[in-house]
Amino acid sequence: MKLDTHEQIEIPIRNIRGVDLNESQKKKMTIIIEDSSEFLFMDFLRYDKARQNLEEAILWQSCQAERS
Repeated sequence: MKLDTHEQIEIPIRNIRGVDLNESQKKKMTIIIEDSSEFLFMDFLRYDKARQNLEEAILWQSCQAERS
């Protein structure tokens, strides 16, 4: 069963456990959070920029966590 939903969600960077960026040709990314929930994001207008921003945010968050 395919479920199409268009909703705005907010995921705190500190809750992200992993990111699957293997479908860059289809402009898709899957974000896995601490409770093992998965969120699929697709059809980015500027996929490369979104990917870069996400990677930088995760790196920044991990540096902040190490300092605490």
